[in-house]
Amino acid sequence: MTREMILISILSFSLNLTVPPSPSYGTYLSQLIRFARVCCWVENFNEINYIMSRKLLKQGFLYHKLRKTFGKFYNRHFDLVKQINSYLINLIEGGIWHPHVYGDFPTKIKKEKYISNGTTLQNAVSLIAQDFLNKIYDTNILRNTCKLVLSNSTIANVRVLL
Repeated sequence: MTREMILISILSFSLNLTVPPSPSYGTYLSQLIRFARVCCWVENFNEINYIMSRKLLKQGFLYHKLRKTFGKFYNRHFDLVKQINSYLINLIEGGIWHPHVYGDFPTKIKKEKYISNGTTLQNAVSLIAQDFLNKIYDTNILRNTCKLVLSNSTIANVRVLL
Protein backbone atom coordinates (compact mmCIF):
# COMPACT_ATOMS: atom_id res chain seq x y z
CA MET A 1 0.00 0.00 0.00
CA THR A 2 1.47 3.38 -1.01
CA ARG A 3 1.56 6.53 1.09
CA GLU A 4 -0.93 8.18 -1.28
CA MET A 5 -3.42 5.34 -0.74
CA ILE A 6 -3.03 5.57 3.05
CA LEU A 7 -3.59 9.33 2.98
CA ILE A 8 -6.65 9.03 0.75
CA SER A 9 -8.31 6.75 3.28
CA ILE A 10 -7.26 9.00 6.18
CA LEU A 11 -8.34 12.27 4.57
CA SER A 12 -11.89 11.34 3.70
CA PHE A 13 -13.28 14.34 5.58
CA SER A 14 -13.96 17.57 3.72
CA LEU A 15 -14.61 21.20 4.44
CA ASN A 16 -18.20 22.15 3.83
CA LEU A 17 -20.16 25.31 4.39
CA THR A 18 -22.49 23.88 7.05
CA VAL A 19 -19.81 22.45 9.36
CA PRO A 20 -17.53 24.74 11.39
CA PRO A 21 -14.05 24.56 9.84
CA SER A 22 -12.02 24.45 13.07
CA PRO A 23 -12.46 20.70 13.71
CA SER A 24 -11.30 19.93 10.17
CA TYR A 25 -8.10 21.93 10.66
CA GLY A 26 -7.69 20.14 13.98
CA THR A 27 -7.81 16.85 12.11
CA TYR A 28 -4.98 18.11 9.88
CA LEU A 29 -3.01 18.95 13.04
CA SER A 30 -3.58 15.48 14.49
CA GLN A 31 -2.41 13.87 11.24
CA LEU A 32 0.77 15.98 11.32
CA ILE A 33 1.45 14.72 14.85
CA ARG A 34 0.77 11.15 13.80
CA PHE A 35 3.12 11.27 10.82
CA ALA A 36 5.84 13.15 12.72
CA ARG A 37 5.93 10.29 15.20
CA VAL A 38 6.70 7.72 12.50
CA CYS A 39 8.93 9.77 10.18
CA CYS A 40 12.64 10.01 10.92
CA TRP A 41 13.63 11.80 7.72
CA VAL A 42 12.54 15.29 6.75
CA GLU A 43 12.04 14.18 3.13
CA ASN A 44 9.48 11.54 4.15
CA PHE A 45 7.60 13.95 6.40
CA ASN A 46 7.56 16.66 3.71
CA GLU A 47 6.31 14.21 1.09
CA ILE A 48 3.43 13.08 3.30
CA ASN A 49 2.59 16.67 4.28
CA TYR A 50 2.67 17.77 0.63
CA ILE A 51 0.24 15.02 -0.42
CA MET A 52 -2.02 15.72 2.55
CA SER A 53 -2.09 19.52 2.10
CA ARG A 54 -2.62 19.20 -1.68
CA LYS A 55 -5.68 17.04 -1.06
CA LEU A 56 -7.02 19.46 1.55
CA LEU A 57 -6.54 22.47 -0.74
CA LYS A 58 -8.51 20.67 -3.45
CA GLN A 59 -11.30 20.18 -0.92
CA GLY A 60 -11.46 23.93 -0.28
CA PHE A 61 -9.26 24.36 2.76
CA LEU A 62 -7.57 27.75 3.00
CA TYR A 63 -3.81 27.85 2.52
CA HIS A 64 -3.24 30.49 5.17
CA LYS A 65 -5.19 28.45 7.73
CA LEU A 66 -3.28 25.28 6.85
CA ARG A 67 -0.08 27.29 7.23
CA LYS A 68 -1.24 28.65 10.60
CA THR A 69 -2.18 25.14 11.75
CA PHE A 70 1.22 23.89 10.64
CA GLY A 71 2.84 26.69 12.67
CA LYS A 72 0.89 25.53 15.72
CA PHE A 73 2.14 22.00 15.15
CA TYR A 74 5.75 23.21 14.85
CA ASN A 75 5.61 25.36 17.99
CA ARG A 76 3.57 23.05 20.23
CA HIS A 77 5.22 19.74 19.30
CA PHE A 78 8.84 20.70 19.07
CA ASP A 79 9.88 17.37 20.58
CA LEU A 80 8.51 15.66 17.44
CA VAL A 81 9.96 18.27 15.10
CA LYS A 82 13.36 17.93 16.75
CA GLN A 83 13.66 14.31 15.60
CA ILE A 84 12.99 15.38 11.99
CA ASN A 85 15.82 17.93 12.38
CA SER A 86 14.59 20.75 10.14
CA TYR A 87 13.70 24.43 10.37
CA LEU A 88 10.15 25.72 10.01
CA ILE A 89 10.81 27.40 6.65
CA ASN A 90 12.24 24.16 5.20
CA LEU A 91 9.21 22.19 6.35
CA ILE A 92 6.82 24.77 4.87
CA GLU A 93 8.65 24.97 1.53
CA GLY A 94 9.07 21.21 1.31
CA GLY A 95 5.70 20.08 2.55
CA ILE A 96 2.89 22.61 2.50
CA TRP A 97 3.82 25.21 -0.11
CA HIS A 98 1.87 24.76 -3.37
CA PRO A 99 2.94 27.37 -5.92
CA HIS A 100 0.64 26.00 -8.64
CA VAL A 101 -2.69 26.79 -6.91
CA TYR A 102 -4.17 29.50 -4.72
CA GLY A 103 -6.07 27.85 -1.87
CA ASP A 104 -8.36 30.79 -1.10
CA PHE A 105 -9.60 31.21 -4.69
CA PRO A 106 -11.65 27.97 -4.95
CA THR A 107 -13.17 28.60 -1.53
CA LYS A 108 -14.51 31.97 -2.65
CA ILE A 109 -15.81 30.38 -5.86
CA LYS A 110 -17.53 27.57 -3.94
CA LYS A 111 -19.25 30.13 -1.70
CA GLU A 112 -20.50 31.99 -4.79
CA LYS A 113 -21.99 28.75 -6.14
CA TYR A 114 -24.25 28.57 -3.11
CA ILE A 115 -25.10 32.28 -2.84
CA SER A 116 -27.72 33.44 -5.30
CA ASN A 117 -27.58 37.21 -5.55
CA GLY A 118 -28.89 37.67 -9.06
CA THR A 119 -25.62 37.37 -10.96
CA THR A 120 -24.46 34.44 -13.06
CA LEU A 121 -21.70 32.19 -11.79
CA GLN A 122 -19.44 33.39 -14.63
CA ASN A 123 -19.91 37.04 -13.61
CA ALA A 124 -19.30 36.24 -9.96
CA VAL A 125 -16.13 34.29 -10.80
CA SER A 126 -14.99 37.16 -13.06
CA LEU A 127 -15.36 39.63 -10.19
CA ILE A 128 -13.51 37.35 -7.78
CA ALA A 129 -10.75 36.70 -10.34
CA GLN A 130 -10.40 40.40 -11.09
CA ASP A 131 -10.01 41.09 -7.38
CA PHE A 132 -7.19 38.51 -7.20
CA LEU A 133 -5.58 39.91 -10.37
CA ASN A 134 -5.64 43.41 -8.88
CA LYS A 135 -3.60 41.96 -6.00
CA ILE A 136 -0.99 40.80 -8.55
CA TYR A 137 -1.97 37.11 -8.59
CA ASP A 138 -0.84 35.12 -11.63
CA THR A 139 -3.52 34.52 -14.32
CA ASN A 140 -2.27 31.02 -15.21
CA ILE A 141 -2.33 29.89 -11.59
CA LEU A 142 -5.83 31.34 -11.14
CA ARG A 143 -6.99 29.44 -14.25
CA ASN A 144 -5.45 26.19 -12.94
CA THR A 145 -7.06 26.76 -9.57
CA CYS A 146 -10.46 27.30 -11.23
CA LYS A 147 -10.15 23.86 -12.78
CA LEU A 148 -10.37 22.38 -9.30
CA VAL A 149 -13.96 23.55 -8.80
CA LEU A 150 -15.42 24.62 -12.15
CA SER A 151 -16.14 22.96 -15.47
CA ASN A 152 -14.11 23.88 -18.56
CA SER A 153 -17.19 25.47 -20.17
CA THR A 154 -17.68 27.77 -17.17
CA ILE A 155 -14.00 28.74 -17.16
CA ALA A 156 -14.18 29.47 -20.90
CA ASN A 157 -16.83 32.12 -20.18
CA VAL A 158 -14.70 33.92 -17.59
CA ARG A 159 -12.96 36.46 -19.81
CA VAL A 160 -10.45 37.77 -17.28
CA LEU A 161 -8.89 34.29 -17.11
CA LEU A 162 -8.40 33.94 -20.87
